[in-house]
Amino acid sequence: MNKQKLILRFFQKSDQLKVSRQIYRQTVISLFNWLVANDEIKTDITSQLLKLHSKKTAEIICHENAGIAGLEEISYLLKQFTKLSFKPLFKDGNTVKNNQVLAQIQGPVNEILVYER
Repeated sequence: MNKQKLILRFFQKSDQLKVSRQIYRQTVISLFNWLVANDEIKTDITSQLLKLHSKKTAEIICHENAGIAGLEEISYLLKQFTKLSFKPLFKDGNTVKNNQVLAQIQGPVNEILVYER
């Protein structure tokens, strides 16, 4: 087996990194819950003091040429755990250029700010 085939066989696991797969989905949720707990979003004083409850649209912008990954996970987590709506403009695996908008997130400003971290 040549080097390229070996690399693909042992390191290319993108088919397993899907939220439709229960074990991966549980891992993503577990990591998300840990991050939220450690960021103490429920007691985020800045977001509470600013009282930003109007609805707005935020953009996720790529600041260099890159291959995209993680949009499926963001979409799943926002749908499951927030009131925010998520509109990806690319798919995982796409290549984007500097300053391209990857996705839009719409909802209450205070909630966008809490989860943007």
